[in-house]
Amino acid sequence: MDSERRNQHATKGAGDMLDAQRGSAEAPLGSAPSEYARPAKVEFFGGAAHVDGYQAFDLTVSSIAPTDRESDLARKHLLLASLFCPRYLAHRTLLDIGANAGFYSFWALQSGAERAIALEMDDSYAELAEEISAALGFPNFTVERGNVSQWSTPADVVLALALIHWIYSCTAVYGDLDAVVDKLASLTKYMLLVEWIDPADPAIGSFGHLDWNKEKQRGAYTLAAFEQALGCHFARYQMVGEVTSSRRLYAAFRTPHDIDLSGPLPLLTPKELVISSRYLARYNGVEYWSRVYDGGEAISKQATLDLAVREARFLRQLDSSYFPHVLDSRVEGAWSLITLEKIHGTALPHARQRIADSPERFLAFVKHCLSLLRELREHGIVHRDIQPGNILIRDNKPVLLDFGWAISEEQPYFTPQGLECSGGKSDDSDRDVYSMGKVLEEVNQHTYPEFDAVIELMTAREPYLREADLGTLEVLFASAAASSTCGGRVVATRLAGTTHSESQERPSDSLGSYASAIHKLLQQISELKRRLSRLRDEQESLARQASHDEEALRTIEAQLAAMRASGSWRLTAPCRWIACRVRQVSDSVRLLQSATRTEGGYFGAAGRTLRVLWREGVPGLRSRLARMRDTVGRQRMR
Repeated sequence: MDSERRNQHATKGAGDMLDAQRGSAEAPLGSAPSEYARPAKVEFFGGAAHVDGYQAFDLTVSSIAPTDRESDLARKHLLLASLFCPRYLAHRTLLDIGANAGFYSFWALQSGAERAIALEMDDSYAELAEEISAALGFPNFTVERGNVSQWSTPADVVLALALIHWIYSCTAVYGDLDAVVDKLASLTKYMLLVEWIDPADPAIGSFGHLDWNKEKQRGAYTLAAFEQALGCHFARYQMVGEVTSSRRLYAAFRTPHDIDLSGPLPLLTPKELVISSRYLARYNGVEYWSRVYDGGEAISKQATLDLAVREARFLRQLDSSYFPHVLDSRVEGAWSLITLEKIHGTALPHARQRIADSPERFLAFVKHCLSLLRELREHGIVHRDIQPGNILIRDNKPVLLDFGWAISEEQPYFTPQGLECSGGKSDDSDRDVYSMGKVLEEVNQHTYPEFDAVIELMTAREPYLREADLGTLEVLFASAAASSTCGGRVVATRLAGTTHSESQERPSDSLGSYASAIHKLLQQISELKRRLSRLRDEQESLARQASHDEEALRTIEAQLAAMRASGSWRLTAPCRWIACRVRQVSDSVRLLQSATRTEGGYFGAAGRTLRVLWREGVPGLRSRLARMRDTVGRQRMR
């Protein structure tokens, strides 16, 4: 492995020097980390290069591969393959910190990166990378000499592999993992690929990185502190995989979701203004993409073919605060564009806790959601993609976004893969009720169990069990609120849009009894649905078992057919024929012996046979013989 190989070369003859100079910021280890690594060299063969040193690999303009398949470099090459692709690198710059011979920089350029900057403090490796680039003709490749602490120009993608233990206390003395990650975050516009090196790693054991500059170390060097720093300075992060038992690769992102710039849509603004870009679907050989730009006070959405202008047509029919207002829309050849007002609100997942902090607030949210659905239904629009990610909360009201897949009787559209799984039929407005029920389920999370039964009616798996009438749902939610002790009649009347004084005019006993009866009915319906769900699961289990048995039977039949078609089966056919005839003769002898014993000898058996033949005919004789064969067979089994 790379770390072990580096240790082997570094430890020889270096121990005394390291022991003598630990603790000094001017130590050779801190200024020349590759001093004890294998010497860097390159050999060219036509259009290929063979590179040796700390990074050993073979390179052409279009391909790259580690020389030693058992090395750490090969393991990282395998783990990072899913991230070194146009989805993450297209139209993006890459900063390779501690680039060494430039393996990852060259790989990134081959994988779609717009430009690669190799930052290396070792002159011999920097010169080697420049020589390789010049010989093979890599465009947009730059080598910069320097230390990460002195570098301030950010890039879209930053690599910090086999580095963090160095800049913690050696080549740069941050002395705190939060400060290290903060520095890397300041250089990262989109994605950071960073390697965690555990204190138990052989490299740290040999060089003693954590013993250097101890007086400047302010924070613990632990995995927990490292992951906490990633969570603090990035929107999200994930572990990519383990290089060794003491080394892990992480990917950290500045955005809450992936932004894929590799699609066919042309960039309309600098990529820094893109807040969403993704592949949607493929239909009739056409890939559908969507890209969203933040224009300050307006949001522009670019989409394949007429997808954006379709959204504009639907939104222009909806004039309420539950939907964004359209400012402009147009078609530009193979794509279209819609400009919308910018909704200054909070994403529903982030606002969930505030909405569910009281039954009154939650029921007010329910009322708004049902009103939103009612407006869609009044205009004959089916959204088809209601989900928490498409809802913002503005002034405590939901705002529904993303009408790209919406349909109506006048404007039908194809159903992309995955959208049909949202419940209901693809052209049925009930699917929006189902999806909104799933949203309410996500917001409530059983915080107020009295409403679960109503939500379950909205989200029933079978459409015929689903309650989709919005007026009925309003009454059910109000009744659930009135029957509970957490909100009383005030909550119910607020949901119904009346004041407390108005509600006093109603007979309280009558309201309470109706609410109690409806609540009990909802509980009974919920229990019946649970039983039905269990029966359905059992039925599906039996169906899967039957399918498995049928598959096993087909396998056996195929094996028998293959055996009968084989040459050995044909060669042994005469032997099987003789064995069959011998078995038939043997059975006949046993049958005759049984008949003679039963009928008192051969003449008695012959007379019995003639009498049966006379009275019952040939069918009767065959039936008697069959019964005798069964008797003889059972005797043989005994």
